[in-house]
Amino acid sequence: MKCFEKGLLVVPAGNNTVRLLPPLTVEYGEIDTALRILEEVLQEI
Repeated sequence: MKCFEKGLLVVPAGNNTVRLLPPLTVEYGEIDTALRILEEVLQEI
């Protein structure tokens, strides 16, 4: 839910697994943004 609040959609795939489903046309800047958000959220846990 925290990823969603920051603008990143992720799919839960179990108790300790997060599934990332980027589009085939993803750009490097979008990947950098997604990884930054994911890192922020994981550091908050």
